[in-house]
Amino acid sequence: MAQTTIIVTGSDAAVDQAVAELQSNIAYDQIPVTVEIKKDPWFYTTSQYDRRKSPAKRRVRYLTEDEVLDPALDYHHDFLMINRYGKVIDCRRNGATRRWKTDPRRISLPLKVGFRECFRVDLAEAIATLVTETPDA
Repeated sequence: MAQTTIIVTGSDAAVDQAVAELQSNIAYDQIPVTVEIKKDPWFYTTSQYDRRKSPAKRRVRYLTEDEVLDPALDYHHDFLMINRYGKVIDCRRNGATRRWKTDPRRISLPLKVGFRECFRVDLAEAIATLVTETPDA
């Protein structure tokens, strides 16, 4: 008997709905089925600066480690950052990335938000908070 593989992609809600439909429509005892779930890395959030009653949604995804370590992004590059409330903040580089010769994965990114707030993030914090935006597809 042949095995059937079903790949489900999409957002969290779409994946949950597809898996529920698969479980209700497929008789697992008759056909061996493997369900592989691939979640969409893009998600929607709102801007911290949008104070309207129904703020506009922005489609973003987290930066990967390779994107954060890319030396081409060293100087004055604009980023988006997710704050602790799940909102998007516009921030920009405020100088060069500090790198260590003994440990190439250890970096420190200087970032600036607004007029006065400056801070540094390491690689783990950058991967967890920095996002990139794409136009809606």
